[in-house]
Amino acid sequence: MTGAPIPGEHWVKVSFKEEVTRVDSVKITWEKADSNDWVVEYLGGGGEWEGIYDSREGKHGRIKVSDTVLVDEVKELGRRGEIRGGTKEVRLRIRKPNTRWGTSVWNWEIVGA
Repeated sequence: MTGAPIPGEHWVKVSFKEEVTRVDSVKITWEKADSNDWVVEYLGGGGEWEGIYDSREGKHGRIKVSDTVLVDEVKELGRRGEIRGGTKEVRLRIRKPNTRWGTSVWNWEIVGA
């Protein structure tokens, strides 16, 4: 591979037709260019992004290809994946890549939305 990653944080956003009120699990399938520093967030009623799962706070350590993160295992959140007030937008925000090529998400799934 050649080239360099685009600097800074990146994100992938999912917009739902109808409002969702919870996320039970998230499955991220990374290509070789993965990350272990990321957060899943929802757009709150005040227009601010709020965390559902933060890889820095989880007990999974490095999240590998096709790992499933059960949101209710993250005790720090205190709301077991509930989205206060509902939302139509959820995003995966990648803070830092593990490789010099950046990151590449092949697929990601949101379950329980």
